[in-house]
Amino acid sequence: SVNPNTITKAYAALEEEKLIYTDSTLGKFVTPNRLYLKSRRLEYLREFAASPLFSFALGADVSEYWERAQLILNGIWKSASPDIHALYSYFLALECWLTGSSIPGIRGLQLGLGVLVWCGLYAFLRLRYCASSSKVPEWIFAGTMLYPPLIFFQAELVSESLLLMLIPAILCCMSELTAREKTDKKSFALSGIGGVLTGLAVITHPMPLFYWGLQSV
Repeated sequence: SVNPNTITKAYAALEEEKLIYTDSTLGKFVTPNRLYLKSRRLEYLREFAASPLFSFALGADVSEYWERAQLILNGIWKSASPDIHALYSYFLALECWLTGSSIPGIRGLQLGLGVLVWCGLYAFLRLRYCASSSKVPEWIFAGTMLYPPLIFFQAELVSESLLLMLIPAILCCMSELTAREKTDKKSFALSGIGGVLTGLAVITHPMPLFYWGLQSV
């Protein structure tokens, strides 16, 4: 079990950083300041920039993606060997083209795109829960802005960074589809869009196959 003093210190540190606040009658809540939550990613980028690793594509997977992206930029579109994470190499090549192959620029771009995508999911949830006083959208938004593994992977040159952009879009499509009649035209369109996004997710990273396989059991 966790020492209660450790939990108290953690809450105190979070309140000092203005990530949570205390209501004297209702308890503790995540800050409603969404701009501040988004700024935590910029803070992570600033701290990471102090590391000598920030400007290099290091690591087994990272270096392979980087080399493949450079080949694509030079017109070698087809990989000589099978690649189960094929889509990210092309996405990284596009980012290299946009940023002039600046690794710091790519890290910032991926974090920014991640914020936009998760803000889209938040907006969707707000519409879905607008008739209630549910705090589900706020808690999910705060979690996606503050959860360290999400921030870490979205700043890394790995396929998970693209997967984390596709999953929220898939969730929105599937959630909207389940709330509608399955026979109208919009439902068919949502099914098609959801299917395409799911296919893109699978060729980005094979993990969704396991998750959706369990769902279908």
